Amino acid sequence: ERVGRLREELQDILTVASVEGEAFTAQVVAQVQDIAEREMLQALSQELRTRHRLVREREEMLVEGRFLSHYQFAHALFQRYLYSGLGAGERRLLHGEIATALEELYGDEAEGIAPQLARHYAEAGEGEKAADYSSCAGDQARLAYAHEEAIDHYRRALAFLKEGGEHGRAARTLMKLGLTYHTAFDFQQARQAYEEGFALWQRAGEMEPTALQSAPHALRSWQLEPVTLDPIRASELLSAAIIRQLFSGLVDASPELDVVPDVARTWEVLEGGRKYVFHLRDDVRWSDGTPVTAEDFAYAWRRALDPVTGSRNAHLLYDVKGARAFHRGQVSDPNRVGVRPLDAVTLAVELEQPTGHFLQLLTHYATYPLPQHVVAVHEGAWTEVGKIVTNGPFKLEAWNRGESMVLVRNLKYHGRFEGNVQREELSFLTDWSAALAMYEVD
Repeated sequence: ERVGRLREELQDILTVASVEGEAFTAQVVAQVQDIAEREMLQALSQELRTRHRLVREREEMLVEGRFLSHYQFAHALFQRYLYSGLGAGERRLLHGEIATALEELYGDEAEGIAPQLARHYAEAGEGEKAADYSSCAGDQARLAYAHEEAIDHYRRALAFLKEGGEHGRAARTLMKLGLTYHTAFDFQQARQAYEEGFALWQRAGEMEPTALQSAPHALRSWQLEPVTLDPIRASELLSAAIIRQLFSGLVDASPELDVVPDVARTWEVLEGGRKYVFHLRDDVRWSDGTPVTAEDFAYAWRRALDPVTGSRNAHLLYDVKGARAFHRGQVSDPNRVGVRPLDAVTLAVELEQPTGHFLQLLTHYATYPLPQHVVAVHEGAWTEVGKIVTNGPFKLEAWNRGESMVLVRNLKYHGRFEGNVQREELSFLTDWSAALAMYEVD
């Protein structure tokens, strides 16, 4: 009755507000209704809040340089009553208009309200945008360790992506879903998500990316000189950044910080998270054409854990069964470490106990493979120009100590090369004032 006694324009305001939710934004309703902001605030504050007591004023927030005024229905029943009075078509259109208004008002900060935008675009039937914001909301929840919320968002995104035939994005979403279950120690659900994700990942991988025209010149930059190019000896960011260009591991971290297949095409999580079996791609080669095998990974991990090597990253492998004892010299047999090749393309890893972050750990360069056939011959000199072989997107062409380094594209790289850089020229600076001079000359 209280709502029914309102004049028509006030009822319309509340009806639009009910679509945004129990809490709503004055500026959003104003934009949808094409009403001046000041008139909208007067109607809400003086009429609907003070006189009719149907809404309550909440807070104002500064977003993208302007204030947004937030209100709430005085009782949830008011919002439900108004929303239920709309037809399906009206709801769909209004959800779309509200989503558009929210995006415009929040601008670059729209990801901060990703769950709301995902809901409105879903109700509006705009699957592509609903998937975008659902995935974004899932990422935010996953990084905040809100596992159940993340799973819900990812499953919603997945439904839209499958419906739209976006196999690549669906595969990535399944990887995120699997990682979320894995981090939450739900290894059975993780395995199911991964198995479905691997199938879609391989299907998407069969589609060749659009080739970009090669850059006409090298990518030039300056930095401090790296200490080493040996993945198990590196311990600082400069070395790590270049090593990541030269080598590839079992898995990789995406820009959204999820774990995706790399040298490993699939993996199984067994025995309640205590055992992993990685199935490697059979087309991965070192830059000299030699196949990358499971033994190259086992060799690298054992070498990193060998006390004689002195790797500063050995502790990262302590979750592996027997790794801590071997590294600390309590056992001398490297075969006691829980990593072993079952064949050339199958690697088994046993852990001391279930570890939710184990897959994330495998994105670290300390877990990369080493070319045993090269290291065994050249030992400490294996990373020198003319000796080093790599399995990443680039390989080492030149390294003038104290001066410069040149990386060139590795034509034997197994992954997608979606960029256009063919050559990187790195200049090493010892005098920071020279940076400006180099910039002005180039």
